Amino acid sequence: MTEKTFRDLGFSKIYKKCEISEEIYHYYRLDIGDIIICSNRSDMAEVTGPEAYIMDSKDIIIKGAGDLEDIVTILQRNLIF
Repeated sequence: MTEKTFRDLGFSKIYKKCEISEEIYHYYRLDIGDIIICSNRSDMAEVTGPEAYIMDSKDIIIKGAGDLEDIVTILQRNLIF
């Protein structure tokens, strides 16, 4: 999974400043209905590699680009407006 994967799937790039170190980092976020999928922070991605997770879920970490693409496609296809 790369940053291009997130961009291609429509994720927004969010910049934040660490309150302690004042370093700037970024992550990617995609809202599909009331489900929010976020990437890990850029500083953490350098260590663990890019990952995505569903907000408010500590049990699911998405590590493969194909898996992320499948999940996003399934959620978008089944979204009730």
